[in-house]
Amino acid sequence: MPKSLFGSQSADQAAAGFGAGIMATFTMQPFDIIKVRFQVASTSENAGYGRAIWTALRNVVKKEGPTGLWRGIVPNIIGNSSGWATYFYFYTMFKGAAQTRQHNTALSPSQYLLCASTAGSISAMITNPFYVIKTRMYTSSYNNSSAYRGLLDGFNKVVSSEGVCGLWKGTLLALGTVANSALQFTIYEEMKKSRFAARDTQPGVNDRLPNWEYTALSGSSKLIALAATYPYQVIRSRLQYSTEFENIRHCVKQSYRREGIRAFYRGLGINAIRILPGTCVTFVTYENLIWIIKEASRDKQD
Repeated sequence: MPKSLFGSQSADQAAAGFGAGIMATFTMQPFDIIKVRFQVASTSENAGYGRAIWTALRNVVKKEGPTGLWRGIVPNIIGNSSGWATYFYFYTMFKGAAQTRQHNTALSPSQYLLCASTAGSISAMITNPFYVIKTRMYTSSYNNSSAYRGLLDGFNKVVSSEGVCGLWKGTLLALGTVANSALQFTIYEEMKKSRFAARDTQPGVNDRLPNWEYTALSGSSKLIALAATYPYQVIRSRLQYSTEFENIRHCVKQSYRREGIRAFYRGLGINAIRILPGTCVTFVTYENLIWIIKEASRDKQD
């Protein structure tokens, strides 16, 4: 059995994912706020945030102060870190089960996709309430009497006005965006496998790639997945942000009627710019943490 630090390979992976989620959230929080506000803004509202990222950031600081850039940090940290931890836990568990069934031979891309999709679906169901509160906090001013002033306040407001089911608003679309992560992980795993196969021919090479390679692999795989699945994110944010939309179909219809096809790619530019550092921070942190955990487990059992 492979050595582990926290009792199992899945637990080790979850710990690395948890740490990576925290690091990525702190690093990218201000840009995450701007991305969500662009997604939920109508054409007229979007002008208020400016056409450029830095203009949008300055507008937030001007209207709400520097703390405006950190609204929703608590639910974002909880949702992001627990989401990555849950994802890596089940992803590793499902991969291990699949490899055991086929006598530890390498998995195919379709098997990676299935494991990633299943793990992502479980993670999305568990963490959706935190993202609902995060989105509401991102898109409201703290000075507003109806603003969401914290995680518990957000839960109370949603449950009292929309019922418990309101915490899982947009869950179906969250499951739709699982395709983004599943596609990214499949591409990332195949790219990484190819790099390790190439490095195996070099003497003295260990099972760790340089950070610049993890950066390149994670960034390129995420951009490919993002281009294919971005409209799901826009509709999900709008459903979570506003109560005017009855369901997914109504949201899609109204968004298209008002803004045309561009509605489904609103915020894509800032998200593409944000996604590179955000994804790279997550995966580089994760790969380094899992390496540290592996080394610690070896020292523990030697």
